[in-house]
Amino acid sequence: MVTILGLAGYVLPIPSLIWAWVRWLKTEPRFASPRWGTIVAFVDLILVSAIGLSVLLVAVHANRMAEGDAKYAFVVMSSRLGF
Repeated sequence: MVTILGLAGYVLPIPSLIWAWVRWLKTEPRFASPRWGTIVAFVDLILVSAIGLSVLLVAVHANRMAEGDAKYAFVVMSSRLGF
């Protein structure tokens, strides 16, 4: 059960983010009433996308590095930053 929940934590955010962008792009008008609510949702969508992209880039970069002190230093620094 713990394994399934852990796997869902890695797999489900990607389709959810894609679904959110598709829904946002299909919505007309995008900034409807209440305007502040749709602006907050749009800013949140951008922030979540930026965080997801940065996590992906850190993971790809760490996997491409050769084993050694530089890789471990990079992984430790990434962990300190929350990646």
